[in-house]
Amino acid sequence: MKRFIFLFALIFSGVMVNAQATQTTEQAPAQTPEQHAHAQAMHLQKLVSTNDDQTQKAEAIFLERDKAIQAILNDGTKTAQEQQDAIAKVKADKDVELSQVLTADQYAVYRHKMEQLAARKTLTQ
Repeated sequence: MKRFIFLFALIFSGVMVNAQATQTTEQAPAQTPEQHAHAQAMHLQKLVSTNDDQTQKAEAIFLERDKAIQAILNDGTKTAQEQQDAIAKVKADKDVELSQVLTADQYAVYRHKMEQLAARKTLTQ
């Protein structure tokens, strides 16, 4: 009887692990830089109520940023730390460009939201 219970528990745990692994591997397909930039621009529009001109400019900034980051990641000559530093510089530069597109109030809301996301990200790591 003990063997039967042990065997049942072992099979059940194996099935549960397999089911959990299946759930975690099913991810959404990767977006192109253009799709990602557009999604970010639409999110920014909802977040800070940008007008059409601001949204288009922001989308262009996000696209440039995404392409620059992808180029850094594809460059095999840099160490991981050099890549992180280069990505941080690209993000900071594009953030400055974004600050010139948004109004002061919109940019303040945007920065506050980005700080919240960064804080949440550091808590989960």
